[in-house]
Amino acid sequence: MKKLLLLVVLFCLFACARAQTSDTAKHPPLPANGADPDNGAPLFFATVTQPPLFPGGMDSVHRYISKRMLYPPELLKAHKGGKLVMSFVVEADGSINGLKAAQSPDARFTAAAIKAMQGLHFINGIENGRAVSVALSIVLRFDPDYPDVF
Repeated sequence: MKKLLLLVVLFCLFACARAQTSDTAKHPPLPANGADPDNGAPLFFATVTQPPLFPGGMDSVHRYISKRMLYPPELLKAHKGGKLVMSFVVEADGSINGLKAAQSPDARFTAAAIKAMQGLHFINGIENGRAVSVALSIVLRFDPDYPDVF
């Protein structure tokens, strides 16, 4: 009976130790300088344990953009609208970088969105206890019937 109990305890210890080592292999520690150790390129993440937050949430992001966005007058006059998808990286310090259109019905919508989004500042994302850069995107809808809501 003692041998069986000892065998069960050893098996449990082995299983726990193995689970800890396999988790570490899946999630290696981040490099100290935030760059890819192979080529030195800056890293950014698509998903993290704590994503970047805008103070007040995503509704506040849309309100911030709506206050600063100007509907391009020639597109409003022509009654043109559409969906614009803006992608960017929230840096480890909360600033945004690499602001560009992933999908745009017109370059003038893109220019207006870039101008309005320039001053956005987020609470940074966290991965493995460190502030990291995170890729995000936001959808803006241009509707000529509601030119002040995006």
